[in-house]
Amino acid sequence: MTTSEIRRSLKLRSTVVALSLLAVLAPSAAFAKIKAPERAAFAASFDKTSYPAGAAVRVLTSVAIAPGWHVNSTKPTFEYLIPTQITLQLPEDWGPYAFVYPPSQVAKFGFADEPLSVY
Repeated sequence: MTTSEIRRSLKLRSTVVALSLLAVLAPSAAFAKIKAPERAAFAASFDKTSYPAGAAVRVLTSVAIAPGWHVNSTKPTFEYLIPTQITLQLPEDWGPYAFVYPPSQVAKFGFADEPLSVY
């Protein structure tokens, strides 16, 4: 093989490698830019701006769910459904906490034979 044939072969190989990398990486880069739409938004607010040490704190949490979507209630219709729950990770010395959930709604969906308890 002559020097020019070797150069041409190397150039062809590097072009094939570059095109292969582009074919593999370009779709993943394009998909990385696609952001899934949010179906729910979480918010929290407090009943006061400050609290005395040791005082109970009330926090209102809300989840806004996009129209046409739902989440299971805290007491779903069937055992296999996952209940909606809010949990906190608090320091050990903060003591117990409790949540009060709103009443659920019973709704019929095309994918279920029986109505479901949802928010």
